[in-house]
Amino acid sequence: IPITVLILTAGLSQISDGLLETARDVGANRWQVFWQIILPLLKRPVLIVLSLNFLGIFGAFTIPYLLGPASPEMMGPYMQRTFNNNLPSQAQVQAVITFIISALVSIFYVRAVVSQRLEEER
Repeated sequence: IPITVLILTAGLSQISDGLLETARDVGANRWQVFWQIILPLLKRPVLIVLSLNFLGIFGAFTIPYLLGPASPEMMGPYMQRTFNNNLPSQAQVQAVITFIISALVSIFYVRAVVSQRLEEER
């Protein structure tokens, strides 16, 4: 959570107060300011935060493993438990599915970054 807050706060600090005041002067309410000004300007920080959190969730192994049975179910320890219970084919399927999901999210991330860079060049 700290890195998420840090990235989003840095993104918010880049938004000009004059831009927000201008929107309010034109008659935009808080929701309109948020949806039409703040959120589009925070597109890149939000994308980075979502990607980092996604990779952290799918890559989490150490903390749930150390917490033991009281920890929430995460993919890493679940695959290890499946493999240790002599079900290697199920563990392999879980690993392949996790890889496919991670690859799809990575493709989405790369496309979003490339499209943002192309928009900036225009």
